Amino acid sequence: MNEKNEIVVTINQASRAALNGFTSFWGVHVRGFNAKRHCQACLLGKREPSIKIGIPTAVPITISVSGDYFYLCGVVNRRWITHEEYMQRNFHMPVRWCLGSTATKTTYNGFTVTVENAEIVPFTGEIAKKLYGDLPEKFWSCRNFQFGAQMYGEG
Repeated sequence: MNEKNEIVVTINQASRAALNGFTSFWGVHVRGFNAKRHCQACLLGKREPSIKIGIPTAVPITISVSGDYFYLCGVVNRRWITHEEYMQRNFHMPVRWCLGSTATKTTYNGFTVTVENAEIVPFTGEIAKKLYGDLPEKFWSCRNFQFGAQMYGEG
């Protein structure tokens, strides 16, 4: 096993020099879950400073993963779009380190996010709703919360 657990994140879009189209774009080294919070705050771990709005495209970023997972998230502006469009356009890409694998996902506006030495971790909202259905809907409908509940929730 690679002791550093390094992944390489590259964002590409042929016609754009930098990532845009999101009000927030971040990565967190996830090592736990706080069911009393939702959105980014429910994912316990440190935020990766190199992942942010405006990062240049086609520039590989090497990151030493310090948690169980690395969660990439992009949030769009919800003005002038429906709640359904907002949920569809937001970007969620949790990965775990996996030497030699490559994970790829495309954003709603055509940026391709590639993470080398990683595999995508699939998740659904079923466990969040089952374990935390008594909380307000903004918790168990939140994709970050759904991921945290599936990976760390207690039942």
